[in-house]
Amino acid sequence: PDDNEIPTSITDTQKDCKKPICQGGSPTQGPDDSDLPDQNAPDDCKKETCKSGDIISEDDPTETAPLDDYAEENYCAIRPSDCLEARGLSADAVQWAKDKAAQGYWSASSLSNGIGDAARHAYWNCLMASDISPEFAEGFTNAHEEDTGWCPIQALCEWGYDNPRTVNPCDEKIMDLSNNEAGRGFASQSGSCEANTLGNLNNLNIIP
Repeated sequence: PDDNEIPTSITDTQKDCKKPICQGGSPTQGPDDSDLPDQNAPDDCKKETCKSGDIISEDDPTETAPLDDYAEENYCAIRPSDCLEARGLSADAVQWAKDKAAQGYWSASSLSNGIGDAARHAYWNCLMASDISPEFAEGFTNAHEEDTGWCPIQALCEWGYDNPRTVNPCDEKIMDLSNNEAGRGFASQSGSCEANTLGNLNNLNIIP
């Protein structure tokens, strides 16, 4: 079971690895003496591991993801009105999470990478999916998770573009993307975004 060839879906991501194999639970070199890369691609929050003799790609929270000063701007170039509404809903979600912390649903400290943060992302995405569309919500938040938060236009600073980041830890990105997806799913359920988010707190993703 430890001499399986790499699956076709992963083969095209490799460089000069004709026949990597699994040994001792870790990818290693194959008969062609080519080393298996640690990741499918640089900074993609993925790594290759062995499971039951097969090489698979899975999340790697120890890595860092790429950042782009213009990720949101590029996405919003042809969707300006939807993006303005999304930023307004973001502000609503931030205030909602703070209010729920004050009401004892979660601690104030959990608003950063904790359950309060997870709930905010889910609630925000649910609002966007309901008020705009699930497709827009997915595209916008995917761009958001790669944006530095740099303020290209002074007027936009009031919308939260005033604290640019220089690193994008994969554990935080993986957490946020998971909760964003969960929130979009809540929009298709009966009940309000608030009720569905609060009723599914145990199903949200937080950094261990």
